[in-house]
Amino acid sequence: MAAPLATCTKEEQHSVVGFLSSEGVKPIEIYRRMKVQYGDACLSLQQVYEWTRMFMNSINSVTDSTRPVQAHRVVTIRLENRLRRQWQFTRDPALKAEVNRLQRSVTRRLNERRNDQWSTTLESLDPEDQ
Repeated sequence: MAAPLATCTKEEQHSVVGFLSSEGVKPIEIYRRMKVQYGDACLSLQQVYEWTRMFMNSINSVTDSTRPVQAHRVVTIRLENRLRRQWQFTRDPALKAEVNRLQRSVTRRLNERRNDQWSTTLESLDPEDQ
């Protein structure tokens, strides 16, 4: 058995998923093989399924560019969580203010996204369809 890879990027793992899925390997088997090689740094099973589906639908890019807004949201939430842990340790008022600012920002963006989704849904409805 080969030794697990010490470092890897998501793009490398996406490439592996694309290669194996093009050879007809099922997503669960791809995940099992990758888990052996990448260990804890491996993509989740759900991500392997999603990338397999995308490659089968002729997506050729291995970068995660399909969700740039969501990636930014994740970074903001991670920053907020890190600052909150620092504040809990230090009780610095400046950190608390920054945590509160980030929390308001995340909440506002999530509400905007939810409202946009509802607007799209409501606009697509036809009163004649009942």
